[in-house]
Amino acid sequence: MKFKIIASVLALSLLSMSVYGGQDDNEKKREKTRKMAAEALQDLYKLEPTAQAGIQKAAGYAVFDNMGVNV
Repeated sequence: MKFKIIASVLALSLLSMSVYGGQDDNEKKREKTRKMAAEALQDLYKLEPTAQAGIQKAAGYAVFDNMGVNV
C-alpha cells in the first residue's frame, strides 16, 4: 500500500515537472516565430514599401516559414 502511494506521488511530481518544462520550450518557440515574422515583414517592406500600408489596413495577416517544405 505504501509503495503505491509513493509511486503515485513520484509519478505526479515527474508529470508536473515535465509539464512545467514544456511551457518554457513553447515560449521559446513562440518568441522565435515572432522574431521570424518581424524579420520577414521588414524584408517585405524593403522590397515593396507600399505593402506596409496594405498590411496596416488589413483585418489580419499571416507570415509563414518555409523551412522543411519542398516547393
